[in-house]
Amino acid sequence: MAYLKNDEKSKNSAKGKLSSILSELGEIESNEALELIDWFLEKAKYFRKHKKRERFQRLPDKMERGDIIWVNFGINVGDEFSDIGTDGHFAIYWSQNGLQIIVIPISAEERQPEQNTYIVNLGKISGLPLDKDSYAKIDMIRAISIRRIRRIRNQESGKISLKSINPDLIQDISDKIKEKLL
Repeated sequence: MAYLKNDEKSKNSAKGKLSSILSELGEIESNEALELIDWFLEKAKYFRKHKKRERFQRLPDKMERGDIIWVNFGINVGDEFSDIGTDGHFAIYWSQNGLQIIVIPISAEERQPEQNTYIVNLGKISGLPLDKDSYAKIDMIRAISIRRIRRIRNQESGKISLKSINPDLIQDISDKIKEKLL
């Protein structure tokens, strides 16, 4: 198999597909279209690094269940959890299977927490940028590649431990997962 850069037929096909992407985005606001294109580029970099088995970026130290980490979720479809307008979100590290990580996104923008039975109120978490309650979004739990994980800036270990803040929160999240998803 030839690399794309050396395969003229495949390279021309790729150019046609990229042109089709531009056509699809023609009726989208410029800033949103450019953000999506940036995400395609980021995803292409992840793909290349995976295929070439390149080293991972520096991860948070010794991640354990309940650690808050920074995740690049990217741009997703419809109401799926996305990073539109941001370069990532906080999430709770839950478990790992090889290079796949189960995370629970965190949001400070829960519009009606009393009506959403799929969230756990984490309260105010020291080290997060907003001085308001944060919510673990059990309905948005997902598996991600380890390549999407980043260290939290201004945290020596690159993470925030829920266990050290309030160990009961990890059990509350586990109970909510069992109640709603199992």
